[in-house]
Amino acid sequence: MSGETPKSSEDKTKPEEEPSNAEEDNKEKNPEEKPAEKRYTGKVLEFKSRNGFGFIQESGESESSKVFVHWKEIQTDDRWPQLTAGMEVEYALRTESGGKRQATNVTMPGGGKISCNDDSKIFNLEKKYKGTVKFFDTKKGFGFITPDDAVEWNGKSVKKEEGLYVTREEIITDNEPPALNEGASVEFNVYDTDKGLCAGRVSGPEGAKIEFKAPPSSKRNRGWSVNEAVPEFNKIEVGLHVENRYVGGLIGKQGNVAKQLRTETGARIQFGDARIGRGPEAKRVLSVIGEVEEVEKACSAVAKKIAEIAAEISESTEQKLIFLIPDAYCGMFIGKAGAFLKKVRETGVKVNVSNSPVALPAASMVSTATVTGDPEKMDESLKVIVPKLGQISRRVRNDAMAMTINHGFWPPSIPPSPLRQKW
Repeated sequence: MSGETPKSSEDKTKPEEEPSNAEEDNKEKNPEEKPAEKRYTGKVLEFKSRNGFGFIQESGESESSKVFVHWKEIQTDDRWPQLTAGMEVEYALRTESGGKRQATNVTMPGGGKISCNDDSKIFNLEKKYKGTVKFFDTKKGFGFITPDDAVEWNGKSVKKEEGLYVTREEIITDNEPPALNEGASVEFNVYDTDKGLCAGRVSGPEGAKIEFKAPPSSKRNRGWSVNEAVPEFNKIEVGLHVENRYVGGLIGKQGNVAKQLRTETGARIQFGDARIGRGPEAKRVLSVIGEVEEVEKACSAVAKKIAEIAAEISESTEQKLIFLIPDAYCGMFIGKAGAFLKKVRETGVKVNVSNSPVALPAASMVSTATVTGDPEKMDESLKVIVPKLGQISRRVRNDAMAMTINHGFWPPSIPPSPLRQKW
């Protein structure tokens, strides 16, 4: 007989222990994890690698519902984040003010990092060349480097005076966007293309990263210009034609009124230097930059301030704003058979688009849209007008970026402004 003491039934059926309070304490100490973001899949419609943005078509949706994508949202280890047309991707969605949808946290389907290294460029990695930046166009993203000596490789040659073509994606830097300072000393490799030898993997002396320093402007260019890009993709620019007699009241003593408007609305408000016209008909251009809601508030505040100044001259309580529209895009504002103007008029205001465009200093031809109405109806109309002008602002900016040919040395010609009817 074994010397073991038999266990009682109580020992065999040991009751379950009460849950430890430590688990409950940990739950209280550790906040709940954020719910997983909703993921979508889609196909890249286009991506302008030099400009750093493109569009994705969501799976099962039409191209008209395309989603904006910026290079900063691409999950990659590549030196120059980019996507290629036709690529299948996975992403989350964020809706910006104004209803614009942007893809965020863009990955390969399944969550893998994206890799789009350009294997088409054949580099000469055996030799490092030295040279000086001849010029670099920060808006178009390309320039030329003058090599210290003539370059010969792969059966092709480039004379010193001809220079080597360089694009921003080949600049080794932490600056955004990458750029080169005119006259700066650089080092680079060369790569071969069907257009000839180009400079690539451009760095400072001894392989240092490029530090771009924006040159001081010799002339303030503060006027509204459809050819200038608004830095942030989610911001828009709206131009107003303001009668010169109202300008002083909008700026205020030492700029205090303009500063107050900026603080209250969040928009950047600034007048151009040039006066257009003479006498009582003279006008100045007012540029309003910000997100859609900020621009709406700013335009409303400007209309109210102008009305206050005008009330000292006349008894009219009616507000008036004169919007500037790039003439080539005026059709977008008018709408098919005047559909958009009809929508604006339904808010209770009057709107009239000029038949003859106006030439602004250092800008393209523009048309004017004069909107008048009482304060409440003006505010309602701005909720319709400003988003439309935002669409036009983005379209102008995107079209300007698209003018840069991927490997061309010159931009295509600008198409003439289309003819339109007066509505």
